[in-house]
Amino acid sequence: SSGSSRRKWVWDDMLEFEDFVYLDVQKTASTFIKEFLREFARSEEVDHHRHMPVNSYDPRKIYIISCRDPLSYYLSLYSFGCIGKGGLAIRLNKKNMGHFYDGTLKGFTDWLNIILDTETSQQYLSGLDKHRILDFVGVQTLRFLTLAFPAPLEVFRTLNSKDDVSTRLKTDGLMDVVVKTETLTSDLTALTSGRYGGMFKDPAAAERYLAKGKKKNRSVKLDIDLAALPPEILSLIRE
Repeated sequence: SSGSSRRKWVWDDMLEFEDFVYLDVQKTASTFIKEFLREFARSEEVDHHRHMPVNSYDPRKIYIISCRDPLSYYLSLYSFGCIGKGGLAIRLNKKNMGHFYDGTLKGFTDWLNIILDTETSQQYLSGLDKHRILDFVGVQTLRFLTLAFPAPLEVFRTLNSKDDVSTRLKTDGLMDVVVKTETLTSDLTALTSGRYGGMFKDPAAAERYLAKGKKKNRSVKLDIDLAALPPEILSLIRE
């Protein structure tokens, strides 16, 4: 794991405690997860690096990362842009691509075509990917990888295919625990009561907290029928 100098990265946060680190991937119920961890962590919070990936790996700590079903993730990101928010929407607006953000199925489909196509993503998203990672992974995968590796820009220079990504995640990925948006309650319950339960206080209270059903996703999401998306778009997302 590298100890390169810190670099700003425009997407995500890292919440650090004495014995674990939460790698906060944007729009994966991360606000709720951070509130939960702060409420029930046994150790003290030592730092909250806004917009920073991990600089170097600390073997004494457990690394927790959150992720989300990519199609739901893309819809959430698109919805965010439709209310004029998010760095991606700002970037596309500057490229005169803001007309896609009309909140319709067609607008979402056309937006996805831009985001998912390797050629147009490089053309319109220049600056997000310095090492052409977008040639073989999607934008949301890139966001995940930014936090899944220590000193990610150095790792990206060595990645040339999806197989490279898979191999390096197995050897150098930071994740000890993956929390999924779709199974958030059960994943957080397992975290506080399972193998790493010693890092948390009062698992019973944590379970009651989760059982309250507090709203976990506070972002606006458009009412778009995802099943109506063209098959070729769904295939691209799977790829």
